[in-house]
Amino acid sequence: MINFKRLNILMSIILLASCANQKIISSSFTTTFDLFKDYFKDEDLISKELVSQIPYASAALSFGDNKESLVILESLNQDNFVWVSADRKVFFMKDGRINRTIGMPSNLYYVERPVINFKQIIDKGAISYISYYSFRQTTLNNLTVNIKAKVVGLRNINILGDEKRLLLIEEEIYGKVIGWEHTNKYWIDPDTYFVWASEQSINPKLPPVSFKITKKPAM
Repeated sequence: MINFKRLNILMSIILLASCANQKIISSSFTTTFDLFKDYFKDEDLISKELVSQIPYASAALSFGDNKESLVILESLNQDNFVWVSADRKVFFMKDGRINRTIGMPSNLYYVERPVINFKQIIDKGAISYISYYSFRQTTLNNLTVNIKAKVVGLRNINILGDEKRLLLIEEEIYGKVIGWEHTNKYWIDPDTYFVWASEQSINPKLPPVSFKITKKPAM
C-alpha cells in the first residue's frame, strides 16, 4: 500500500529542493533521493495502480534494454521540466527534449539550439538545424551536432495499458567530430503538441534514454 505520510514528506522536500543550486547534487536533493529510494524499494514494477495513487506527475525511464524506473516531476516552469529518480539522477527537459543531466557517469551539461519547437516541425514537415552539445566527466564543449527533423506520421503507442494515437517525429543527429549518430524519436499529441514519449540519445557514451509520461503534469 502507498504510505502517504512518507510520500508527503518526500514531495515537500522535492519542492524545497527546486530552489537549490542545481549545478551539483545539493544536500536537499540527496535527502530527497534517499527517501525516494526507501519509499519505492518494494516496488518491482511501475503499475497503473501505483501511478494513479501518487498525486504527482510521473514518468517511466529506461536506458537501452534496462529495466524501467519511475521518475517524479520536481518542478515545472512553462515548458521546462525537472525530473528526479530514486537513484540520484536529475533530468532537465524543455519541449520534450532532455538538455541537461545530473548524476550520470557522463553528464549532458548544456545544449545550445535554435528555438525550434515541434509545432514548427509539424507545420513545415521537415527542418534541418545545428545544435552545440557540452558534456562533463568526459569534458567536451560545444560539439557541433547536425540535426534533421521530419514528421513520420501517426502511430499507436501503449503507456501502462492505455493506447494513444500520437504523431511520430524523428530527429537524425550527427556529431561528425566523434562519429556520434542516432535517430531520436518523439511521440506527440498532434492537437496540443505535448510529448508523451521519446527515445533520445543524450550522450555518445550512454545508451539511448526511453521516456514515457505515466501521469501528465497539470499545465
